[in-house]
Amino acid sequence: MTKVVAIAAVLIVLVATLAGYEIYRTTVQNSNSGPSHPPPAGWATFRTAWSDVSRDFGVFANGTWTVRFAEGAAADGPWSPPAVLWAESVPETWDACAAQLSGVSTLTFWNSSLYPYSVSPDVFSSGAAPLWTFIFNGTGTSTIVASWLAGQVLINGVLGPASPCFNVSPPLSDVFQAIPADRIQPSTELDSDVFASAAISEEPNASSFHVAPVPSPPSPAFALYFPGAQSVPITVNRPNTWVTAYGSCGMAGQLGSGFTLTDYVFNATSAAGNNWFSIKLTCADSYYILNMSRTALSNPPSSSGVYREWNLSSSFLTSAVPATWTASDLTTSLIRWWVVNGPGAGVTIPSSVAVCSASSTNLSRCLPPVSGWYVVLLSPNGTWLDSYPTVANGTTWTVPGVHVASGDQIVFVGSATVPTTAGFRTTFDTEPTVYAGASIGSS
Repeated sequence: MTKVVAIAAVLIVLVATLAGYEIYRTTVQNSNSGPSHPPPAGWATFRTAWSDVSRDFGVFANGTWTVRFAEGAAADGPWSPPAVLWAESVPETWDACAAQLSGVSTLTFWNSSLYPYSVSPDVFSSGAAPLWTFIFNGTGTSTIVASWLAGQVLINGVLGPASPCFNVSPPLSDVFQAIPADRIQPSTELDSDVFASAAISEEPNASSFHVAPVPSPPSPAFALYFPGAQSVPITVNRPNTWVTAYGSCGMAGQLGSGFTLTDYVFNATSAAGNNWFSIKLTCADSYYILNMSRTALSNPPSSSGVYREWNLSSSFLTSAVPATWTASDLTTSLIRWWVVNGPGAGVTIPSSVAVCSASSTNLSRCLPPVSGWYVVLLSPNGTWLDSYPTVANGTTWTVPGVHVASGDQIVFVGSATVPTTAGFRTTFDTEPTVYAGASIGSS
């Protein structure tokens, strides 16, 4: 019997942002058993991994287990990957959930010295992986996150009904929903080797629906295997599917660069009717979460505008080994602000020129603009450090490169016409990426 263990892992993050995709359709012809491609030593296909996990947890299962999410991850070289955050644009909402998970899984993070890889010629065609993660529950039980890692079964987390994992932003929220749209049935679905082999052996002219050559997996590369309707790294809502995805983000020489993720979608009962998605992604190897805690601004310079103040603190995660950025490298040069008019409105409110600058020692000369908004960075004792932007709708700070430290304050100065339903956010186009946000709200 496998040994149930819980191990610690360094939390490392890499973020990928969806930029666009193309969809192609073709078909493949494979037998239900699939060709024989032996898995690398110590690796397992989906069914084998689930057999070990379900057996070890069966001793305290109360009722029939329902699997709502499963993911395998394989690589043919040193890999410092993200986990589910491929499609996550606001990772600050993921922190509370991630804090309830521990150990290596596809929902947590690892570095390239820890994650096992293989150079076997069958590394991808075998459909095997050294790491499989499952989210499941049974009647009257909590939700369990567990992983199979090179023959060991790991408890990553036992989540009660009030867990913050059920309140994360889409698409991660779909991973933890209480009832899956179509439950995964490991004992009846075809195993992962069938679909992996079909993707590798895909023929460019297999169907008249095919409008472009099917790309070959990059090398070095990683592969992700998803049974059932999945939400990451892209949303595939069709029932009874398998998704096999290939990419290079996080592989040696690929950090901080753009890359293509290719997803092959199969019928889960015959491995036929393959659709593949070629997705353009931006690969960032580091990010900061800039936490903003609302404070009460004392003595605003004017009563005619909108003033809001937040204390700042930051957390930093990187997947680069060795790290090319550190927690202390956060500066104003990495931060670009924008304001959206109301939740879901999608209308950006133009910024104004920051009227207070280095000649100011505090907020005393920071008067609201006639229209638009600007922001001011203050030290913990209220001393002026920087302001943004220098020109209307600009992206430059008055003194670019000022170090941002925990305890600093950010003050939003808006015209009287800025709605309190507006949202204050950073843009996501820098390396490392900076994530921050707050609602303007009322006083």
